[in-house]
Amino acid sequence: MSAAPIPKTAPFAADEIESLNSVVGPATAVQRAWLAGFLAGLDAAGETIKQPAAPAQPAEPLTILYATESGNSEKLAGDVAKSARKMGLKPSLVDMADLDVASLAGLKRLVVIAATWGEGDPPARAVRAYKDLMSEAAPRLDGVEFGVLALGDTAYVEFCAIGKALDERLEALGGKRIADRIDCDLDFAEAAATWIGATLKTLAPEIAPDAKVIAVDFGAKDSATKPAPNLDVVEAEVSETITLNSSRSAKETYHLELSFDGAAPAYKPGDSLDLYAENDPAYVDALLRSAGVFDAALRGEFIKSRDVTTLSLKTMETYSGFGQRYVRELIDTGAAKTWIAGRQLIDLVQEFPVVLDADRLRALTRPLSPRAYSIASSRSEVGEEAHLLISAVRYSTHGRARKGVASNYAAGLKRGARVRVKLKPNRHFTLPAPDRDIVMVGPGTGVAPFRAFVQERRATKANG
Repeated sequence: MSAAPIPKTAPFAADEIESLNSVVGPATAVQRAWLAGFLAGLDAAGETIKQPAAPAQPAEPLTILYATESGNSEKLAGDVAKSARKMGLKPSLVDMADLDVASLAGLKRLVVIAATWGEGDPPARAVRAYKDLMSEAAPRLDGVEFGVLALGDTAYVEFCAIGKALDERLEALGGKRIADRIDCDLDFAEAAATWIGATLKTLAPEIAPDAKVIAVDFGAKDSATKPAPNLDVVEAEVSETITLNSSRSAKETYHLELSFDGAAPAYKPGDSLDLYAENDPAYVDALLRSAGVFDAALRGEFIKSRDVTTLSLKTMETYSGFGQRYVRELIDTGAAKTWIAGRQLIDLVQEFPVVLDADRLRALTRPLSPRAYSIASSRSEVGEEAHLLISAVRYSTHGRARKGVASNYAAGLKRGARVRVKLKPNRHFTLPAPDRDIVMVGPGTGVAPFRAFVQERRATKANG
């Protein structure tokens, strides 16, 4: 039997077809016969067939297009696909990096999940397709039903700019919007799940196929030989920290070595670690003093788990609601975007005083997100460790010294310190075949993943 007996046209996602083929492909004739009988009789036990089943209706196609930089859009696209299959749809996942824009004209249903990178840019892998879609040569999309879920960060002025632009463009090309666009901030999980459920309900066939979904776990066989990487938050100990710059340098770059209680996360060269940093206590104290709020519990929360530096239009809107008419004027005149640049929450509190309490001050913050750093080591060489290369970010704006939260937290770590990290795989940034030559260009700490590449090739005695 073929190593891939289940065709790509089967009503499963690509990763599910791969999993099924990993079981069915190498199976013996006896194993295949047993599996066929098992599936055929799974729902028949204890039931009486009253009449022949009506022919199954073919699942309606749904294309899920995603533009991703950090992987969040891709993960959400997978969630959409899983939910869509349960609602009588046949989903197809398409990375915008692989999109032929002309193919959109033949679609019936389309869900777009798009991230915005930096100040209003598309993810690097999606740039080509984005330009094609925005060009005059883009095809008409008359009758294509669509919905857009935009991911962004309110810390940036051009919040969710790419999702907004795609939503407008699809409509301009004749598409039929069947769900209002949703713009999601970093804490997107709950809002995204609600939108996905409502949108799929609108897109799903009016009469779902009269059939039961049989869930068969094929993961058990694979798990023994190919376990999924642990993506949970884990603790690590700083076993070594080295300053790489001389005392005469204006830069501070640190080499950190992390050891784990047991096995290190199963990272590969090109992957990153999310570092869960804490805020500088001195900054938190200054913010609380400026706000006139003295609350020990709030101080602890602000140090460990709240983003107390980011200033955004959303923050300004909330602050103006506390009776600050000058902030309201900045927003209404459009001057707020310019005023925000280079400033932080403490500047807002100091320059436009208003009565604050713990609840109001907390409302101006959001959860503190982890910072992703490329792993600068290969497990093939360093074993159960992970190395990071981090440059401390320090600068001044508007007469105030500023510090990067995560980089300065890392710079202050000493041997024996405990930190929380989480593996962040990057399947789009990996080493080529061992015999393939590569040229690596990485300015500054951009060399971190390339150190991992060099270690991997050295440890595995690669020919390239």
